[in-house]
Amino acid sequence: MRRGDLVEEARNGFLFLTYSEPFFVIFHKESEELNYRKPLLNQKKSPRRGNLIFSTYGNPLPVQTSKFTLTGKALRLFEDGSYFHPFDLYLDGYMAWEKIGDLMPYDYKDLSSQ
Repeated sequence: MRRGDLVEEARNGFLFLTYSEPFFVIFHKESEELNYRKPLLNQKKSPRRGNLIFSTYGNPLPVQTSKFTLTGKALRLFEDGSYFHPFDLYLDGYMAWEKIGDLMPYDYKDLSSQ
């Protein structure tokens, strides 16, 4: 999948997510936490949540997997990773479980390296 399949650049330079089908984001640099898997470990068969199918093995998966679904026509993307309007994007999977605990405020600046 190419960038142009997901994101369009408007004439004014603004970027918009416009892909209308659900898609998955897979982060390979960190595994899913075991706490994310614990409720699934007590079930006898592999559970299915939406289009995500989860393994019930005792170890977390080696990658973090999330599903994105655009609920509006377009979602404006900003350089800092934020987007607008927040109700126009539905998250499922690992990023939904993480919620907003790992997000930084829009005006966040790391002053520790100064």
